Amino acid sequence: MLRKLLKFLFFTRFTKPLIIGIILFLAYAAWFGIFLPTAFNPFWNYYIIAMLVFFMSLMIPWGGVAIMKSDLDYLFTLPLKRNELAFSLYITQFFATGISFIFALGYVFPYIGDSLTEKAIIAGDIGLIALLITALSIIAYRLSMKYKLAILGAMVLWTVSPLIGFQYSYTAIFTGNTLIGTIFTIVLNIPANYFALKELGSIELGFTKVSVRIASSEYRDQKQYSRYSPIRSIYTYYLSQLNVTARINLGGSTGTTSSRVRLSYLFFPMLAIAVLYAFLAIMFEEGEEINLVILLGTAYISTILPILFSQGVISYERAWLAFTSIPAPTYWKHVILSKFLQIVIMISPFALAGIYLHFLGVTGAINTLPILLIMAPSASIIFMFISARLTMEQIKEPGTMPAQFSLKQILVFLPIVLIFFAVILSLILVTLSIIISVLFLAVTLMLVFRKRTWTRLVYKLTENGYV
Repeated sequence: MLRKLLKFLFFTRFTKPLIIGIILFLAYAAWFGIFLPTAFNPFWNYYIIAMLVFFMSLMIPWGGVAIMKSDLDYLFTLPLKRNELAFSLYITQFFATGISFIFALGYVFPYIGDSLTEKAIIAGDIGLIALLITALSIIAYRLSMKYKLAILGAMVLWTVSPLIGFQYSYTAIFTGNTLIGTIFTIVLNIPANYFALKELGSIELGFTKVSVRIASSEYRDQKQYSRYSPIRSIYTYYLSQLNVTARINLGGSTGTTSSRVRLSYLFFPMLAIAVLYAFLAIMFEEGEEINLVILLGTAYISTILPILFSQGVISYERAWLAFTSIPAPTYWKHVILSKFLQIVIMISPFALAGIYLHFLGVTGAINTLPILLIMAPSASIIFMFISARLTMEQIKEPGTMPAQFSLKQILVFLPIVLIFFAVILSLILVTLSIIISVLFLAVTLMLVFRKRTWTRLVYKLTENGYV
């Protein structure tokens, strides 16, 4: 029965091409790690810890459990053994979340450990850390946001503590203390995975609790727009709150969930991160052509944030409410412009940090301004449009997966590669930064003012049951 259950869960969660893609990507990462020339570079220790913090920041607050509407109606009503169901759900959860961290192993493998034995131990530890990420996303699933953030804060502090000299952490494996790090990795995994499996054994109860909390919070946070004009309502909505959506398979959440956060609440954490970004840029300034912290920081800010902040726009729109009073092209035009302004507001602390770093003489800092204020908001609109064209999904029940994870969904994120290289080119010369940012803006404006494009999108919304 366990084999049949695993097969059922895998092929209802993932399409066959995606499973093949995961295997090929793992093989590529392993090949990259084996044949890349070994060279000592202490920066990679910081890099993999930063990546771990990034994954946790997605999984713990915004993650979910891979549950489909059919599970609630069919799977959970069957007389299945709870331990088999929990184990099967855990395996599929791992392939949707934790395995993403293993992809990073190939890129850092040449730089970790001094001997082959030590490399093998650290590779095993990275696999255990991937299991830990999976377990934490499951444990935090039914908790309220304040408890999720408390867990995230504690884990982030403990994760980065070896970088400031405190070696009693599981990430000490990346700073030369393999034995201590391995012990903590194993000890931490035992209770985390135990509670995760226990949670999955009664996941339908957890899902009910989460659904009730979501419904009550949605009711409590309703805002009146009756005193505003239709167009002003659009700008008021998008410039006062943010739909943070986790619908990134293989690195984000397994469920399709959306949380509304007041823009003012999110602005101050962004400000704190921008201060940390400026501090690290000063700390690692070595007079090179491109500051490494600015390069990586700007690249991630210009790709991850636009994706995270744009995915909850069209897929969660109840557009028919607007089409009764505003023509569809007009409605979408103002949604795009308000979304552009929203991204500018959220990224502005990093732009201010760039100005500050420029006056301190940090190389490449001034080049980040067009990237952050023009390219990144434009990228958000482009991601939103591509998502609407390729992965339009109707949300049938909050917290559930609306469809299988597929390669088509990954196509939405292929522009990340283009943006990453555009950021690198832009950081070389400020003139290039301006030119490339203007090109991105031109594409965005073309999307804004093409009425036929948005009219066709309305028909697509209709076909998918939105209108």
